[in-house]
Order: sequence, then C-alpha cells, then structure tokens
Amino acid sequence: MATKEEWKDYFELTHKRTPTLEEYSEALKNNEFQNEETVEEAFSSPVEISPQKVRRFFFK
Repeated sequence: MATKEEWKDYFELTHKRTPTLEEYSEALKNNEFQNEETVEEAFSSPVEISPQKVRRFFFK
C-alpha cells in the first residue's frame, strides 16, 4: 500500500494537478493509501487556503 505522499505524487504525475480534499478522502476510503497521521497531527499543522480555493468552493 502506498503512503499518502506516494499517492499524491502519482496523482500529480497522472493528472497534472494537486488532488482536492474530496479526492484525498475518496482515495483514503478506497484504501489507495495508508493514513499515517493521527487526528491530533492532522489538525496541528496550519492549513493554507488560497483565494482561488475559496472561490471554487463557494462558486462551483
């Protein structure tokens, strides 16, 4: 099973873009990679949100 980073690298190579949060969630649900973070680790690092991501979220 791939790590999250390996899965992300392969995704970016094949799709020529970074995966969305929904794509991460779907891949995790489908066991395409092993989640190595604990809940505490996942929420302890800051999240970078660009204005483009906010616009895409609200104006789909």
